Amino acid sequence: MATQNNRLSTLNQDQKMIAGVQGHLADKSFIVGDKSYAAKDVIAVYQGRVTTGQAVVTAHAAWLAAVKADRDERAQTAVFAGAFRTIVLGMYQDPGTLADFGLAPRKSTKKTVETKSTAVAKTLATRKARGTMGKKQKSKIKGDLTALPSQDGSSAKAPVASTAIAPAAPVVSKPTS
Repeated sequence: MATQNNRLSTLNQDQKMIAGVQGHLADKSFIVGDKSYAAKDVIAVYQGRVTTGQAVVTAHAAWLAAVKADRDERAQTAVFAGAFRTIVLGMYQDPGTLADFGLAPRKSTKKTVETKSTAVAKTLATRKARGTMGKKQKSKIKGDLTALPSQDGSSAKAPVASTAIAPAAPVVSKPTS
């Protein structure tokens, strides 16, 4: 807004110049450059500057109001516009028809076999590194109770858990090209 403040101060200065010429130099003439000007001509020049400056200030205020109104309207109708856009994209798949609406068809991402096999290998490596197992693998693990605690309060050996089936190593095959 520094430009707006500068413009207002320039307008104020021009108005004071008009008042000064009317009050002190009303019956004088001046040579500016190589041309002679009467006081009424000087006032006319400054009045033209004031008039156009005020028109700019008014237009700027109107422009700011219009921009605010546009932003408010877009904010209020954003959900509707997005939903309608989605409806049109769902109704038409032809790029020519969508171009009439100013839209482009959705891009589908197609994963390659190499990307899929890399993802499977990473998943299996992560499960092995973390020691995670599925529901069926967990259900096959059973614990053995080798010694019961004694009645007299002496400590007995802690039960030892044994695994009936160890998890199998993952098999990853390279895709043939």
